[in-house]
Amino acid sequence: MSDFSMTVSPLTQSVAQAGLTANYTVALAPHPLFASSITVSCSNLPTGASCRATPSSSITLQGASASSVGLAVTTTARPVTTSAANFLRRNFYALWLAFPGLLLLGAGRNSRRRRVAGILTLCALFSMLLLIPACSKSTTQTPVSGTPAGNYTITITASSGSDSKSATVTLSVP
Repeated sequence: MSDFSMTVSPLTQSVAQAGLTANYTVALAPHPLFASSITVSCSNLPTGASCRATPSSSITLQGASASSVGLAVTTTARPVTTSAANFLRRNFYALWLAFPGLLLLGAGRNSRRRRVAGILTLCALFSMLLLIPACSKSTTQTPVSGTPAGNYTITITASSGSDSKSATVTLSVP
């Protein structure tokens, strides 16, 4: 009876950050001979991850010699989220709204000074409009996409017809 065996190494792999690739090696060995094509696949991948076999996901063992397939599990980078303006920054911008009013008080009765103060006040108010987004209290977070942090158990399967072998490996994403 012909059969094959499968071993995967390493059993645990870690990536430095989401967006990088973890590499596994699947070794296939015939017992004693195996002439059918063997397909290697991955399942239970984390969100945003993909699995690619190299040189090919389908391999035929030659005689009694073993062969190996490389599996690259590629994760997807998560976007960088920025925080909203903090409490002190919002109050700092609000404090600047008081200066145009103080400028008008210092204008006095001189019409030329009042006109210049009015123009400066309008310029200050329009420039304050540019700062309004910094005063937002919105806490809406950017939807998280990419591969979430965690430890994942990935199932690697080698199958040929009705004969299949499975192994589980662990992928750690910080």
